Amino acid sequence: MVAAAASLWAAMTLAGAADAPRDGRAPSLALPAPVACRYRQQGRWRLSLGAGARFAEVEGTVELSLPVVTDPDVAGGRIRSGGVDLAALVEADDIALHPTSAFVVGQVLVPRPSTPLQWIHGEPGTVGVTFEPDGEVDIPLGGWHATRRCSDVSLKRSKFDPFDAIGGHGLDQKAALSEDGPVPLAARAGGPTVARLSDVRDIVVLAARKHHSRIAWKGEQGLVSGWVENRYLARPDRDSTDDEESIGEEGTIGLGSLGTIGPAPAPSPPDDRVSCPVAIPLVAEAGAKRGVVGSIGPRVVMVIEPGLGPPGFASVHFPGAKIAVVSQARLLVYEDDLERCRAARAQPIVPR
Repeated sequence: MVAAAASLWAAMTLAGAADAPRDGRAPSLALPAPVACRYRQQGRWRLSLGAGARFAEVEGTVELSLPVVTDPDVAGGRIRSGGVDLAALVEADDIALHPTSAFVVGQVLVPRPSTPLQWIHGEPGTVGVTFEPDGEVDIPLGGWHATRRCSDVSLKRSKFDPFDAIGGHGLDQKAALSEDGPVPLAARAGGPTVARLSDVRDIVVLAARKHHSRIAWKGEQGLVSGWVENRYLARPDRDSTDDEESIGEEGTIGLGSLGTIGPAPAPSPPDDRVSCPVAIPLVAEAGAKRGVVGSIGPRVVMVIEPGLGPPGFASVHFPGAKIAVVSQARLLVYEDDLERCRAARAQPIVPR
């Protein structure tokens, strides 16, 4: 039985064109390949059959594979919950990366530990990321994009001080900008303008020269640091306060506590609970899309939902797994696969 399950798992996760349906069978869902970066993280994940075709939210440890791609829409995700093995897609909009250490983006920006980074492209061993800077920062289009090593980002928040990317806190003198803006900001003293700050008052001076000073401003999304002309500097407001820098804390990516999405299944009579002696395929359907997305392990309890499956299929849910089916989607098994499961109804076992 273990060999059968392993064979099924390997077959359904091969990348490439999905098998054409035959005899009413659903095609196998292909995971994108080749892979640029891999990550593993506990959390709550939305799984999809393709862009705009989410079918479930699953709580567990995901193995996320970002493919080599120039304009990503989905990544590959493998996750196990309650004896159900799933290999499906995770849409790019549902993936939030975070920096693992301090680094500079666009010459003057440093993402904070809590800053969500959007995945925008992948090459072997590297990942392209971007983020939305604070509204007070004006940078030319594309100036806040960066290509980093896979290890420079993660699915969880890390602990670091953003000032580490710019050589530390320097003079650490409180000051203010004398104008509401826009105030030109350069990457080096007397250099060309690479960004502008507007509606920013309280800043910190890191270094000072005769005509220019290097400043830092801590926004919600990132630390901004560069050189300004001294004529833009003023004394800090007497009643201004400087919030403590958030160094960050370890955490997990998640979508909140797991709950049923859409109407909750009604309590099932005992006769609707079945388990099978061998692994069988699990099929997902979302809108017009349908595909094999996993396998149900031997002796895993599932509840048959009478009359809710299309011809040749039975709709199911799993009382022992943290899998919530989203609205307008359903999880299915082949009716003919259930024939071999009926003898196992008497003593179903939920794997731990």
